[in-house]
Amino acid sequence: MAGTSKKNDSENMKVIIGKLIEKADQIIRPVISVFDCFQTRQTNIQKLNKFNVPPLESCAEFLGISLVDKEGNKLFVKSSLVDRIYLGLMALMPAKCGECSDEYTIDHDPEHPPFFSCFRCFKGSHDCERNRELHQTLSTMNTPSGFVWLCDTCHAIVDPIEPRKQRSRLTSTSGNST
Repeated sequence: MAGTSKKNDSENMKVIIGKLIEKADQIIRPVISVFDCFQTRQTNIQKLNKFNVPPLESCAEFLGISLVDKEGNKLFVKSSLVDRIYLGLMALMPAKCGECSDEYTIDHDPEHPPFFSCFRCFKGSHDCERNRELHQTLSTMNTPSGFVWLCDTCHAIVDPIEPRKQRSRLTSTSGNST
């Protein structure tokens, strides 16, 4: 059974990449086609680094990644752009929701954008009841500007180690009075 599930995951991921390639302009297709979510991050980064900056910038724009800030300054050098494209492609792959445990995917250029985006990997949140409730609650509050949402995978990576149990002080109850 586990092999069948892995095969289905692989097929789903190939379909996602195939749909992206179909939607993409000619200049972007080779960039997307070298991405393989089953390869390591380092391998994907090496493959993406072989491209010149113009197709990488076009790919970033296609993925909805801003290339300039409000003043028009470039946000990325090539190495950070490649890393951000890698994260943008990974964000479109299936993931498990940390709230309802369902597997979900975020479509490229969705009609309704996700409520939250992971602060670490940019994966969008699942559209489940718990996330809807959280979004509604935060929308009615004066949410601090430092609010950070982490996807289930990133939360597991950055979650601090459980604190050690407090040592109990042993008190002697033996009546050693001399």
